[in-house]
Amino acid sequence: MKRFALLCILAGCIGTAWAQDTIYVKGNTWCPKEKATGYVIVTREMPLYKVDTYTLEGRLKETTYYIRYTEQPNRRMKEGTSTTFYENGNVEEEIVYTGNSPQSLKVFYPDGKIRREETFNEEGKMKKSYIYDEKGNRTKNKKPYECMATFPGGDKALAAAISSVMRYPKEAQDKKIEGRVIVSFIIDTEGHMTRPKVVNKPDSILAKAALEAFDKLARKYTWHPGIQKGKEVRVRFTMPFTFRIPHKKSN
Repeated sequence: MKRFALLCILAGCIGTAWAQDTIYVKGNTWCPKEKATGYVIVTREMPLYKVDTYTLEGRLKETTYYIRYTEQPNRRMKEGTSTTFYENGNVEEEIVYTGNSPQSLKVFYPDGKIRREETFNEEGKMKKSYIYDEKGNRTKNKKPYECMATFPGGDKALAAAISSVMRYPKEAQDKKIEGRVIVSFIIDTEGHMTRPKVVNKPDSILAKAALEAFDKLARKYTWHPGIQKGKEVRVRFTMPFTFRIPHKKSN
């Protein structure tokens, strides 16, 4: 009986250790402790993961529930409530997610008064939005609280635009040089494509051609800027330019 009780105690200790973990982060990316700007405590609350984010000084910044929480941020899936906090401990914003899509949003002033309220459809697009002043007066709003920068017309339109400005350098064709050029750039707060930079190591002829194509795109098109917490923000993107010599079909 004593042995059984000891095993139960040990099992309980092991379960607790597995149920909670501390991970150091820089922004929302996992990193070594010496590079961290904060840390998260992950608690398993079946079937979800509760993730509490703290500053290095121990102040709670955010509590978010996930159905999947992994090292890769783009693979994480929110499910349930995500709450961020002001330095005074009051709630700053509260978003309810289903399958990573927002269902409702509430934003508060530092003193706890409601500042913004939104509901979303099944695709996560805003249905209704209201903004409140500090006296509680409500007005309708059409500007989203958060969204990524987008190309006018979407991804298909972007692919068509890239194809329309790309020119395969004759020198590269003569030398049978092929490859992909990855260009990193920033969409500024007005939607302009700025600060292009080749981030891989392609042939210099292709790199030059890709930057020329980028310059044509930047002069011709303006994106819808990214929005974070109701304000336009700069967003970094990468864009591939692929150069392939067309092969003739054999009869």
